[in-house]
Amino acid sequence: MWGRKRKPPLPALDRQPEEMPPALREWSQAVDVSRVTEHTAREAEYYLRHYRRMMPTARNEAEFRLMAILAVQASPPPPVSIAPFDAVATVLGAFRERRDAL
Repeated sequence: MWGRKRKPPLPALDRQPEEMPPALREWSQAVDVSRVTEHTAREAEYYLRHYRRMMPTARNEAEFRLMAILAVQASPPPPVSIAPFDAVATVLGAFRERRDAL
């Protein structure tokens, strides 16, 4: 339809284990997302959908904000060696699995 924008698809949130860095694999198996809020999940989805088109300053700000939130809401917090995109995607995937299981 004219003037109607489609949402871009989310990048794949599941990687093959052999492609994952060891720190990310270990953290993804141990992370508890029970304190992650729906609001945080929506922010994570927005970031994952738009990070490629964000200006570098806006991307860095969004990553800093999300990593600070995840440091409080995810347990244990993401290791500093993990890229923000990977940490956000991992938490969002775990959040969705938990939500769907309830």
